[in-house]
Amino acid sequence: MRLFAGLDLPAATLHSLEELLDRLRPVARIRWSLPANLHITTKFIGEWPEERLDHLKAALADVGPRVPVAVRVRRVGFFPNPHAPRRILVRH
Repeated sequence: MRLFAGLDLPAATLHSLEELLDRLRPVARIRWSLPANLHITTKFIGEWPEERLDHLKAALADVGPRVPVAVRVRRVGFFPNPHAPRRILVRH
């Protein structure tokens, strides 16, 4: 299985992103993710064997809630390119 570590977005941020996606949908014919699935990936772990999943969960168990992190968006891009986007990249 492919795994990553990520941060959930605050409800107000998700609402703003949903409004943005509503404006982008008509101009970009791609399969959009639901706003509830949006997140900030902090670490791509990659392929991980299912039999070691409990080990990873134990290692991450001590990571609890943290103070909010302020992020300012400076630029938005697309991966692999704007003509066939699979991901929207946000640079801060």
